[in-house]
Amino acid sequence: KRRRTDAPAVGSCGSAELLDVAVIDGAGRVGLPLGLVLAELGHRVRLLDRDSAALETIRKGSLPFLEEKGPDLLTRCLAEFPDRLQISSDYSLVRECTVIIVTVGTPVDEHLNPDFTVVEAGVRALRPFLRDGQTLMLRSPVFPGTAERLAAKLKEEGLDVGVAFCPERLAEGRRVTELREVPQLLAGSSASAP
Repeated sequence: KRRRTDAPAVGSCGSAELLDVAVIDGAGRVGLPLGLVLAELGHRVRLLDRDSAALETIRKGSLPFLEEKGPDLLTRCLAEFPDRLQISSDYSLVRECTVIIVTVGTPVDEHLNPDFTVVEAGVRALRPFLRDGQTLMLRSPVFPGTAERLAAKLKEEGLDVGVAFCPERLAEGRRVTELREVPQLLAGSSASAP
């Protein structure tokens, strides 16, 4: 569901379109800062994670890791606009979102070779909740060709989901600051993928 506002949206080239966003691994070092910044900008964000202890820590107003400016932003999100930030382990909430951001670590095997199975398994777990018209964004330092391979696989399964890629290249512990200051690169599988 998309809404309009006067505030520019991150990742939409300055348009005023607000999004319903699911952040997978939303309690992690990449997903949580991203979700908080998106909520601050007006987007409705679902932080989805299987780590129930981390989710409870976030609900109580603390971060499960060190992040410059993160605690203040979390406090602000919870106090000033709690309707924009949902914290859950219920992955079925993906159905309500137009954009699903998958944050995974660099997928490599024990020999440091690219390992597509990590990304593939994550998306397979989301598959029951994906629907036509959504955009699946990979926010991870994945190897070249991952987004194209994923888009082809989803298309083979008869699902019309755009696939986008945004490399995760921000400094550990400074993601909140850098998300606000460092330009973010986005590439999509189609014109409809942001």
